[in-house]
Amino acid sequence: MNQRGEMLSLSTLLILVMSSFLILCSLELRKEHLELKNRSRLFLCTKEFKGELTSFMSQMGRTNWAIKNLDQLSKASLLIPGFQGVAMKSAKARKLIILYQNTLLISYLKKLGALKGKSCPIAHEIFKTPYQITFTGFIRDKLGGALLRNSHLTYSLKSGRNILLLKSSLRDIEKMRPDIFIESSEIREKLFFPSFSL
Repeated sequence: MNQRGEMLSLSTLLILVMSSFLILCSLELRKEHLELKNRSRLFLCTKEFKGELTSFMSQMGRTNWAIKNLDQLSKASLLIPGFQGVAMKSAKARKLIILYQNTLLISYLKKLGALKGKSCPIAHEIFKTPYQITFTGFIRDKLGGALLRNSHLTYSLKSGRNILLLKSSLRDIEKMRPDIFIESSEIREKLFFPSFSL
């Protein structure tokens, strides 16, 4: 009878240890699943944001290039007799391009708002455009082009322990075909407490 009691208590202890082990494994798997889900959502949101940013920057680079070249064209046409009408038309074209840039800004900010509405982990810093803006539109240089904040751009998106950094150089942006390259890198935050990894 005593051996039977010992066997029963040992088997109960073994079942308790095994079930505790299974519970810990399932909790760890659940945590890993949630982390993977957050990471995949972060990558998808970053892809969409990167596409919107690239499109916005290339259109702004082209239009800034056009504004500055239209200004030079109007100055050159004033010197040539009979081409004063070209100067008037280039001034109108410049105003239309500036208006187009302001609509680009509104559209870009609405698209970012829609991304945030999709529960993308977008911080307020993302709404800070690469260009200097006010409530009325862009801050412009003496030729009428929108002014950049600086020559380098860095954004970060965070979801859970994962952070994606986007870095870009904006030196060659004002061309007919702007060179836009955005480098992305991933950083994982460290936990304060060790994980129960197996």
